[in-house]
Amino acid sequence: LAAASVDPHRVDPRPNLILPLNRADLLLVNGLALEDAWLTPLLVAARNGRIQRGAPGWFDTAGVVRLLDAGAGRIDRRSGDVHPGGNPHHTLDPRNGARIALALAERLAALDPTGAVGYRARGKALARRLDAFAASWRARFDRLAGPAKRLVAYHKSLDYLEDWLGIEEIATI
Repeated sequence: LAAASVDPHRVDPRPNLILPLNRADLLLVNGLALEDAWLTPLLVAARNGRIQRGAPGWFDTAGVVRLLDAGAGRIDRRSGDVHPGGNPHHTLDPRNGARIALALAERLAALDPTGAVGYRARGKALARRLDAFAASWRARFDRLAGPAKRLVAYHKSLDYLEDWLGIEEIATI
């Protein structure tokens, strides 16, 4: 619904987004409630029970990964943009991408049983590629010396990348 260049915190819930939601069989959400402020009014206006929260057509990627930073530390606006449910940047770890691919394939198979074999095959193939990619790059990072594996992050957005590659975050801006 939003271009990759748009800050997901500030999507403009324009009326032209209602029709695609009205016609959708599946809504994939990726922000761990990040999109609630703009998506909720669109879902109400779309009047599509198939993709409402909790319906079979609602697929939240956060539900199939191990979340980092859930309820960690002080949770208030003094800390800037906070996410009490956990860090929403979970797709920065390709191992999570593999988990999401498998779970999404299963959801698609349930929604469209006639395509189930294809969804599952493609989900497994993508998961294998992502797992291989993750292992290959982790091996490369494991060869780096300690100081080369440190970084300063902006907005706690790299926690999953750090976890995957064994990088130490020394400060957050």
